[in-house]
Amino acid sequence: MTIRNASRVREGMPTRIKPTRQMRPFKDLIVDGQKDRESKEKANRTPSVYLFGRPHDWSGEEKTLALAPFFKNKEITTLFAPIPSRSNAKIAEVSEFKESNKESKPSSKKSFVLRGGVEADGVVLTEKGQACIIKSADCPTIVAFTLSSEGRKCVVAHASRDSLIDSHYIRGFGKSRKNRSVVDSVMDQFSPTEREELYVYVTVGIGARHFSHSINHSTCGTQNRELMEFIHEQFGSHCYHGPRSDGRISLGEIIRAQFEPYRDTSCIMILSDRGDTHEDSLAGQGTGYRWWSHRRGDKARNAVIVAF
Repeated sequence: MTIRNASRVREGMPTRIKPTRQMRPFKDLIVDGQKDRESKEKANRTPSVYLFGRPHDWSGEEKTLALAPFFKNKEITTLFAPIPSRSNAKIAEVSEFKESNKESKPSSKKSFVLRGGVEADGVVLTEKGQACIIKSADCPTIVAFTLSSEGRKCVVAHASRDSLIDSHYIRGFGKSRKNRSVVDSVMDQFSPTEREELYVYVTVGIGARHFSHSINHSTCGTQNRELMEFIHEQFGSHCYHGPRSDGRISLGEIIRAQFEPYRDTSCIMILSDRGDTHEDSLAGQGTGYRWWSHRRGDKARNAVIVAF
């Protein structure tokens, strides 16, 4: 969909919508204390991450359209919106996405193109002006970036429990997809040269204390027991909080554990905001929680936008 005037979808929303948080997580790592012109140019080529939480519900397309002024200001011309509801561990190419309205074409700098229609956990970004939006309410988002002799590349991926762990496989039904984890799918997008200097950022996920999978659950106990045994054997006890029987899973630690085998042949630096969608609050500001959380009972969604 090409957006020229989003005023019709801004009802009930402020004229200028500001991110709850924004950062350039790899900027300082790329610069590494250097102040020369080349280092500054490299820093400016790193992706920006914009996080949108409460009070707006970002699950619907109309809220995305209402960000048209924001996209214009950030020089975002094409926004890719994968549909991660199936947690299929797929990383899509930009060519797979379709415009919501094929008849509309951008005719001015005020326009941006929204592309969607692909069931995938993520997308590969390679060009200036491209961005990806991931909508979730507890699942972390992975941002993997490289700036190599082959050019720059950024992979953005939704990392739910089922995206990271193939439940069909651990129940003995065989693989339900090409890769067992979305982390493997992310790594598939990078060549050996690109893996020589790879940066990973993990953001906006639920903390382990609030993500329980008790083996004594009345209906899911058996499945939870199989899940916790798999996590313990494959990734270690640091990937859950407290007794294994409580099943308090750390998605962030599982992500780190799944990247670890690649470090034998790759140079990977992993960063995390260590946030918790379930309990992060705006203490002292009188506005309650910072993020929506499915485990807290919220139906709304947060939005993570990663832009080149």
